[in-house]
Amino acid sequence: MTVSLQTESVGLKILLQTIERSPRSMIVLDHELNVIGLNRRARTVTLFQVGHPIASGTDEDVSGMEHALIQVARSALSLPVQIRHNHRIWTFNAWRVDPLPGESNHLIVLASDATNSIAARLSKVEQDRNSVSQRLAATVTERDSLRRAARRLKALSETDQLTGILNATTFMERCNAALNNPGKSGIFVFIDLNNFKPVNDQYGHDAGDHVLRTIAARFKHEIRRNDLAGRLGGDEFGLWLDDADQDNLSEMVRRIAATLEHPIEWQAPNQPAVDIHVSASYGTAFAPDDGDTAHALRRHADLEMYLHKENSKKARF
Repeated sequence: MTVSLQTESVGLKILLQTIERSPRSMIVLDHELNVIGLNRRARTVTLFQVGHPIASGTDEDVSGMEHALIQVARSALSLPVQIRHNHRIWTFNAWRVDPLPGESNHLIVLASDATNSIAARLSKVEQDRNSVSQRLAATVTERDSLRRAARRLKALSETDQLTGILNATTFMERCNAALNNPGKSGIFVFIDLNNFKPVNDQYGHDAGDHVLRTIAARFKHEIRRNDLAGRLGGDEFGLWLDDADQDNLSEMVRRIAATLEHPIEWQAPNQPAVDIHVSASYGTAFAPDDGDTAHALRRHADLEMYLHKENSKKARF
């Protein structure tokens, strides 16, 4: 429905009803260039308002537009008028309408040029494209965030929370994955810290945790790129030396022995710093000779270490 702020005459009502369903934007002005009617299309795509001067809806100097409309009012011809409106240039065909029944002054009718509809549709397409691009960008951002969260959760599920190296479950799974390759060889090293309980008893569990974290970090630093380090229990650790032989094992034992020779500094709150010395015993299992699964290799390496301790012939670093 077209709205007018003035009392509509019969002639004006008929005019407004006639233009209402036009596919083009149509605007009716009074002789003072005030908007007195907008059809459905104009109300949808323009910001002109009934009861306001046509100039109030433009984005630039209106003197040229007003001059053109005055020329229209003086002529019986239809003339093109350009109006910069809603950040676009609109082209209207404007013509004078002689006073209608019940009206004392002429009116001016503006009908948008067909190119305006095309421009409006193109603008709508561009807006839709930008909207889709924004939604797509938001989706990609959310997807990447979820992927990062999934990677963090996966890392947490695979990591021993105290030491930061692989937990027992993941370490054994990785060993089995390596053993699944045909012809795969490697060495499973089972490591047990010696006399670790007195560390907790003498210095407290915070000191014990510090020792475990430090030892784990040293093991991880010494292994090769394709090797694995994991915490198997309280003070028990495992190493998987991938594609290794006796020479590789001897070299690893030498390097770990060297790093264990360095004391671990610990300082409790309000206490002087102390040096904690840690030693370790180990047992080994060679794959595939001593077993073709991680659990079989662990049992073999654990038993070898235990027998060494029982016989007081410790395989020690």
